[in-house]
Amino acid sequence: MQLQYSLIERTIEREHLPMSRELDLAVTAWGPLGSGLLTGKYSGISQPTEEDGRLGHESARAGGFHTERNVAIAEAVGEIAEETGATPAQVAIAWLLTRPGQVIPIVGARKESQLRDNLGALDVELTPEQLARLEELSRVDLGFPTEFLEGQKDDGEIFGEMYRQIDDHRALARSSSV
Repeated sequence: MQLQYSLIERTIEREHLPMSRELDLAVTAWGPLGSGLLTGKYSGISQPTEEDGRLGHESARAGGFHTERNVAIAEAVGEIAEETGATPAQVAIAWLLTRPGQVIPIVGARKESQLRDNLGALDVELTPEQLARLEELSRVDLGFPTEFLEGQKDDGEIFGEMYRQIDDHRALARSSSV
């Protein structure tokens, strides 16, 4: 599956990522640098100009990338880049590489230097504390039914007594293949 995915845009975690893991599908993630916001080139929430690259375009502003939330994420990426000796772009891509399942970032480098910088993400290791910081800042509301079901026990409260009577065809397939 080819989907937009970055620290800025994580809504695919609601349905697409769980589905991709369940079906053993890879996700090729486009926009891993949040329209350039995660490269470290932009700071603050001032209005971008035409000279500001991708964020200077009306479409990027209309897309909602230049918000207080996203600027806070970009600033944290910059701080972690300083801590690790990496670039912000490398930190953003390295975070994607830590995601569960098979997530393959699509880099949109226009210059050789950008490509080399992006590939440097393969050598960046983020600490659990750094990952937790990025996770907290960029978390998305998973909505219903995820939040409704979170922490629920299979005690018949949600699904009723019928749930125990339904055959789990995946469990049956796994046990018969052994």
